[in-house]
Amino acid sequence: KVATNGEILVRGDNISPGFWSGGVRSLTDTEGWLHTGDLARAGEGGHLYFQGRQKDVIVTAAGVNIHPEDLEAVLNRQEGIRTSAVIGVEGRQGPEPVAVLLLRDASLDAAAAVANANRELAAHQQIRHWFIWPEADFPRTPTQKVRKPAVAEWIRSQAQAAESDA
Repeated sequence: KVATNGEILVRGDNISPGFWSGGVRSLTDTEGWLHTGDLARAGEGGHLYFQGRQKDVIVTAAGVNIHPEDLEAVLNRQEGIRTSAVIGVEGRQGPEPVAVLLLRDASLDAAAAVANANRELAAHQQIRHWFIWPEADFPRTPTQKVRKPAVAEWIRSQAQAAESDA
């Protein structure tokens, strides 16, 4: 089921009763539901439309939710962008999305690609800051998901370096 906050909850015999950590600790709530951390919206016919991970949602100062996966999908459709990662970063007016791009070709005009993406995005989703990732690929988990905390740390280091150069 989908909780009121949009989180996907699951239960059933296939869900582990818990894990061992100095005793069995339950993974489920008091009603037996496992909180997955995944967000979805319910559609017609009982379909779920995945919206991303709860921990990755960027909540702006105006209280608007931005799902990084939505911005990444638009960026990844742009010619010359191989892939992207969008991270929530604290800006002057609260949290905002920052894009980190892997380009197909170093000669690509990244500003033009981001401007093209912004034409497809809503006003609250606009990408105002972006970086080019300096390596051949993002750091990834064994299942090939981008290690967003490592990318966020790199963004912070870039911002600190820019501040010290100013």
